[in-house]
Amino acid sequence: MVAHKTRIIDGVLERAALGSLADVVRALELGNTRIGPVRSEKLVFSDPESAQSLRDVFLESPDRVSSSYATLKVRQQNHVELIFEALQKNRSVSEDEAPCSVCIRLLDAPVKEILKHDIPHMSIVTRLALNASERGVQLGLSKPTLYINQLEAIFAAYKTYKNKYADKAGIGLEIMVPTVETLRELLAVKKMAEDAAKLHGFEKVDYKFGMLLETAEASKHIGELEKEADFIDRISDSLPRVDLGDSLSLNDTGRTNSPKDERGLKSGISSKEPPVADLSAAEVKSAGESMP
Repeated sequence: MVAHKTRIIDGVLERAALGSLADVVRALELGNTRIGPVRSEKLVFSDPESAQSLRDVFLESPDRVSSSYATLKVRQQNHVELIFEALQKNRSVSEDEAPCSVCIRLLDAPVKEILKHDIPHMSIVTRLALNASERGVQLGLSKPTLYINQLEAIFAAYKTYKNKYADKAGIGLEIMVPTVETLRELLAVKKMAEDAAKLHGFEKVDYKFGMLLETAEASKHIGELEKEADFIDRISDSLPRVDLGDSLSLNDTGRTNSPKDERGLKSGISSKEPPVADLSAAEVKSAGESMP
């Protein structure tokens, strides 16, 4: 069993995840030295241009997909640059300052949320498909350009930050992969991250790569997953985030899915989440009969 080191992060904001620049700065003000995870989809949805570009990617209009990817990548880089800038300006630079890092969680939004304004105009079959659609890493791997572009945008922003502040750039970078179920998924995104980092002159020692443990399936493979991650976070009201180190084993921290966490579906979506498109029993039956 690989050994691990626990590190408790104070403050409700850290465990609730962060969705805006104001949240990020507030988490720093509360005394957190490990900021995040920052929910990148919240940053996208709060920016009309980014949200429209993401929507166009999934509407797959032949004449707009390429430009939509490009626009989204530029906007995502800008989002991360603003985060580093805000943290740098609000962080004291005393010599005894504890190391600080920010964790960016890769896009984790189901297609039904991305296309929620289009759903009323869709067929029942399409609406059913959206309700069952993938999210998180499964969606990122089904559209690899989505995650590749985001990772390149993140490292481009990190390079801009490092170049601007040089030896005063004391904020580290962590990349978090959401809804992981298998080792194959984690390794695929790890390779994307390594390629994006190399593209901008970074090596593996320059950032941390990890995942969010939020599905029952992932807990079955935790022994494999822990070997490939620098850190593993979990969804819990009582357990701290865990950083891979050298004092406690993973099992010692209680990091196995509790009955509460078993509520996650295969995609990691909480069963409490209301569907975007409420379908009647008659609609579901009709749609099922019309499917090939």
